Amino acid sequence: MEKCDAGHICLIGIGRFGLRVLKRARSVGGQTRLVHLDRQRGLFKLPEEPNIRQLELEEDDLLQLSSVLSGLFSEGEQSRFIIVGGLGGRTTYSLLDPIASLCSSYGVEHFCVGVFPFCFEGKARNHQAISLVRRMEKYTNFKYFDCNLVVREHNGKINLGVALDSVENILWAFVLGLLKQGF
Repeated sequence: MEKCDAGHICLIGIGRFGLRVLKRARSVGGQTRLVHLDRQRGLFKLPEEPNIRQLELEEDDLLQLSSVLSGLFSEGEQSRFIIVGGLGGRTTYSLLDPIASLCSSYGVEHFCVGVFPFCFEGKARNHQAISLVRRMEKYTNFKYFDCNLVVREHNGKINLGVALDSVENILWAFVLGLLKQGF
């Protein structure tokens, strides 16, 4: 596997799916900074992940988010950010648009990548994802991938683990392409 040696790029994973992508990036090695943003979940604590900076945020606390992001911005001069998350999850739903907005207002180059949930994950997640996609359409540097294309490709005969791995592979190929290009 190719390393992700873009030291000037910070890969931010939001929520559980974002963490999957960060673990993948860590497994291939390289100099890209890896940051995981998640919401605080009461007594549940995020497990320690070597070489991944874990930041827990209060849900809907935009002041805390702004503070965390400005800290990340100041850590790496000339840094660029790739932000990845599952569009059906609560954490990405509440953080992706504010992160993109803060990046834009700070003049920080960024690219947002989302993953649309599987249709069997329920109407609520799918409606939430549609709502988030509509909010994110104002950003030209936002792209999303529909997981259901993987299921359709296999005529619905694919188990969840294989489907998630396929989606992760496709998304990782896209993110790795962005890293190689320095987007």
